Amino acid sequence: MLSTQNENTPVQDSMEALLETFARLNGANNILPKMLEIFNNKHIDFLARVKRLDEIMAEEPAYEPLIEIIFDLLMVQFLAAEPHKETYFDSPEWQHIEDETISRGTELLNLLLYISDANEADAEISLDDFLNEFLLVDTDEFQDEYKIYEELIRNTELMERRC
Repeated sequence: MLSTQNENTPVQDSMEALLETFARLNGANNILPKMLEIFNNKHIDFLARVKRLDEIMAEEPAYEPLIEIIFDLLMVQFLAAEPHKETYFDSPEWQHIEDETISRGTELLNLLLYISDANEADAEISLDDFLNEFLLVDTDEFQDEYKIYEELIRNTELMERRC
């Protein structure tokens, strides 16, 4: 794998594997060097990185199916790579990021955040806990969330029956 750092993060490794595999299987141009610039450039703010991500994707439309997954990885990398105190998530900067990116990403980000929270709390990870506690699906206003996760639920139930 191509890397501009001596030590990759698991998020960067995932992004590299995703892009390399996609390019190989789809005959797409290699955009990994451009993506590494975004992921590794700590000198520009998060929204500038997102803007650059969108520019690269506009130049390489073959990657359009991956844009929101890559956005999720960029967000996870941003949150993991830069230390943020609890108060950061109440700051005007974070509120601006949320406002600008509210419609971005996939449900993968929620799943990754759930796993991270569960690991920090040393709690058992389960689909029921994810749906009931993390997404608050028992609350009437969140009932539509189940629709988003129907495929995940089906596949998890299938895996549980096979085990």
